[in-house]
Amino acid sequence: SDEGVREAVSWLRRAHPLSHTTTQRKSQVHHALAEMMSNILWPLVRSELPLSCPHISHDVLDEWFALIMQLKKDIWSWTQKHDKHTKDGWTLNTILVCLLDNDQYPVNVDNTVDFFIRQLKIKELRGLVMRCLIQLIISYLVRYGKGGIVRPLLNKWLDHVVKPLLTTAKKGGFGISELLEMTAPIAELAPEYAVGTIILDLLASQVPDCTLASLRALYGMVTTVPPQLTPLLARATDAFDTTVAVDSAADLPISSFTKGQPGSHTVSRTTSGHSGTTRGSSHKVQAGVSIQSGSGALELLRRGMHPFDLLGIGHLMPKLSSTLSKLLTTWHAWYGTNAAYNNPENYSRERNTNVAMFCWLIRLIPYTKPDQWGNCKPLDLLPTYITHVEPSVRSTAHEAVLALVKGLPHVRNMMLVSYVSCLSSLNDDQHQLVRAGLVALRTLARAWLSCLSERAHARGGGAGCVEVCWPTPSGTRDSLGLANGGTNALNAAVT
Repeated sequence: SDEGVREAVSWLRRAHPLSHTTTQRKSQVHHALAEMMSNILWPLVRSELPLSCPHISHDVLDEWFALIMQLKKDIWSWTQKHDKHTKDGWTLNTILVCLLDNDQYPVNVDNTVDFFIRQLKIKELRGLVMRCLIQLIISYLVRYGKGGIVRPLLNKWLDHVVKPLLTTAKKGGFGISELLEMTAPIAELAPEYAVGTIILDLLASQVPDCTLASLRALYGMVTTVPPQLTPLLARATDAFDTTVAVDSAADLPISSFTKGQPGSHTVSRTTSGHSGTTRGSSHKVQAGVSIQSGSGALELLRRGMHPFDLLGIGHLMPKLSSTLSKLLTTWHAWYGTNAAYNNPENYSRERNTNVAMFCWLIRLIPYTKPDQWGNCKPLDLLPTYITHVEPSVRSTAHEAVLALVKGLPHVRNMMLVSYVSCLSSLNDDQHQLVRAGLVALRTLARAWLSCLSERAHARGGGAGCVEVCWPTPSGTRDSLGLANGGTNALNAAVT
């Protein structure tokens, strides 16, 4: 409202960092006020306020934008006086640029981008520069990403900002957390650009941090069901019989994205601070579908859908699968052949310092259409990792197989049979591996039976999950995953 904007203008005048002075530690007061103002103003950038409010009078908006421009000039002059003001001054100045009106914004944002790109040469300031550039990218996507300018021009502007960041990253200039901080908001607001330009580029890098960050970012995307897609998923659930009806991807909203930290995968909707990262609580879809990261994606996969298809970026999956296939082929030779029962004393931990990347690649297998990976056969290799000498690889392989059993009905039988076969190959003296493998096998069998129970409940008129059964000549038994020895595998596992 007009009154709300007037109150905001009055508060900004009172909170102006440079209007408060003390006899001692004056700079500390200025820095604290600048940081406070940055944290308060950043949510306005994400929500495009007050620019997006249609009922605010022009006079009030003019007063707001005039004050924002004056604050920007004051903060920039203050920042130039001493290097100690750089951190808080640059951050606040960037946010003020993001809040300028439509007339002042284009020129100022381009000038600010060019300034920060030049500062990437300073090693000590790279992290700060990257965060400021990401703030500008978020602002640009919020303001123009929903049709404000044509897609080629938007991508051209993004290339101008992102390519220098990628070049610096591939030289080892950023750590994993900084790379994730860079990728997360772009994946939320422009998923096609994030996958097609950033993630694929980082996957091809020879810098381990780049590869690991891109795998983690990709995992966050493929295991997240955007809350904006809740109505669509509910409609698809209601329309289900043996096929899936999906609306045109061209009309779908932009993705929501989380970093995908292991063990804490939830869809994020709460913005934290002014860095552009997100964290929050999980959401639920109508019809009882949980939209926690990972489990929500598995619900989609069981219905024959994929998050990328719903976001209109399914066309990137073949290129992505090809890249992941090449990585698995290479890394399997480096990391994947170290069985615990095959000369573990010759296992070189120096050679396997990057085994974390291998684990994240294994986590991605269930969510990236593994039966379309070409010459590399991840479904054949995955069960062999349950006997790996590295505990992290074994546990990750168990998680991936469980996700496949839950999310891909047509591969359940093959995965359990292969799992049993790998367990039977263990030596008699591998007691711990056998015991852990049997416990995991029981978990897999119970998950399979739970899915079948939900399916039977849904067919009986309940509100459970409806799965896509791929048509096969074997009829009902094959559609339930019980043909070709599946019954024996289930019975053996349960026993």
